Amino acid sequence: FTMKFKNLETGEMLVDEIPGTAPGATWAIDHNHIFYMTVDDSWRPDTVWRHRLGTATDEDVRVFHEPDERFWVSCGSTRSEKYLMIWIGSKITSEVRVLESADPEGEFTILLPRRDGVEYAVEHAVVGGQDRFLVLHNDVVDGEKADNFMVSECPANDPSALTTLVPHRRDVRLEDVDAFSDHLVLSYRREALSLFAVTPTTENGYGELS
Repeated sequence: FTMKFKNLETGEMLVDEIPGTAPGATWAIDHNHIFYMTVDDSWRPDTVWRHRLGTATDEDVRVFHEPDERFWVSCGSTRSEKYLMIWIGSKITSEVRVLESADPEGEFTILLPRRDGVEYAVEHAVVGGQDRFLVLHNDVVDGEKADNFMVSECPANDPSALTTLVPHRRDVRLEDVDAFSDHLVLSYRREALSLFAVTPTTENGYGELS
């Protein structure tokens, strides 16, 4: 694809033009930096680039490259738009890298290092005025592999300090967790039915999710 830019207020097409991109892109919150992907010879998205509006494409910065052909790369942001994210995933393993969107020229950092067979996804929530990450994962906890996934949470500045929010259950398959300004939504399957649970966020934490 070729990426072009249009000023929606004036209808003007900007001079910026980026050829050879993969589908999809995401803006930093300053609306001046955009992150996009390119593919390898087998059309696998493998590299994330940063472009600043008004600069030549040969000045674009490669912010991440995945050499392992088992993994596909995508980029986006949290629902809150506070964090930019790079998602790297194979069929059984994943990794997420994060960067505050207000610092688009900073360095992405690994949230949780990839480990074979462990899949996880991340969402940002604000609880009691503090930034938290919600992590949907299938890691081993207390000696048991969470095959149906579980939800943990941690301070945004200390991803290693994970605590369990929604434990693993053998009769419930957790599929997604979304954070809004004052509540969370958990998507799950039980007895072959797709269901949702909604709980408020408060100054002290979360309501019950069960």
